[in-house]
Amino acid sequence: MRQTFCRTGLRGAVMVACAIAALPARAESTSWNFKLNNGGWVATGTWGPFPTDPAYQWKWVTSSTVSGGTSPHWAVRAQGVSPSFPSAAFLTSPTFSTLVSTTAGPVPAQAVRISLAHDFFMVAGTTNGIPTTLGQLQYRLNPVNGNGNGTWASLPLSVFSNGGSVLIDNPVFGPSPFKSGSGTLQFVDQTAFVAPTYVTPNGGSPLPYVSPGKAAFTGASPGWPTAYVPSQAFLTGTALVPAVGISSMQLRLTNLNLASNCSPTDGWNVRFVQVDYLGDDTPIPPVPEPGALALGATGLVAVLAAGVLRRRRHQRPSSPSESP
Repeated sequence: MRQTFCRTGLRGAVMVACAIAALPARAESTSWNFKLNNGGWVATGTWGPFPTDPAYQWKWVTSSTVSGGTSPHWAVRAQGVSPSFPSAAFLTSPTFSTLVSTTAGPVPAQAVRISLAHDFFMVAGTTNGIPTTLGQLQYRLNPVNGNGNGTWASLPLSVFSNGGSVLIDNPVFGPSPFKSGSGTLQFVDQTAFVAPTYVTPNGGSPLPYVSPGKAAFTGASPGWPTAYVPSQAFLTGTALVPAVGISSMQLRLTNLNLASNCSPTDGWNVRFVQVDYLGDDTPIPPVPEPGALALGATGLVAVLAAGVLRRRRHQRPSSPSESP
């Protein structure tokens, strides 16, 4: 009897532990520190009937009147436009591989984390509930790999971290790139993650150049114009990651201008970007939230405790010299 309950408790504990620890074997990353160079990112734009104005394209600058910063970074200024002729400024990354090395060879990523150190000021008001200017983080899975159609897409609000500390390691991806080896901040000036605050219209009159029904940055980031803030988003699950995984991808930052009342100081600045990707020979479960991890750990403790109590309850001393 004692052996039976020990095995039962152990089996339950192993099942819970496996649920928590069912993580991919390897993680790799690609990062761009724009203080060092422009990272090979490319600035383009579309201005409808207006001539292309370099003043409103993304620029890699040493200092910026938009942010007041003195370290090199990418920056864009908002452009006042007629609502009938919106404009968009694009900053596009090089295509980068998301293949993960394993003992069996390179495998496509099954989960991706995107980390962005940036600051923004987009508070010129709204027209019919639509912001004057907004910014959207977009991605593209390239068709050459057979795992995407080459269409630019963005992310739902639900996959962005809202609050929480960059100093707390993610249970799947590990430390945030904003956490230095000494446990202090790097690339950003605050610990709390900043999420987008606007969801673009879906159906009816969707906005041009950005993904309908997806999250976008508006308003002012904390500490503007001298502080960079961290943002973090995840691509996981079948809705965002094809069954074959992701072999390569691109990122794009789209600054959309929709009205004429933009301030000359409205803008968006980017200091650092990192993409972490995980791969394995088996499907990757959704990235657990810290609360889920805590519940899993609690379940593991409960299973172990139940096994101990049952074992004690069913044990009987076999001789007077044994302890109860």
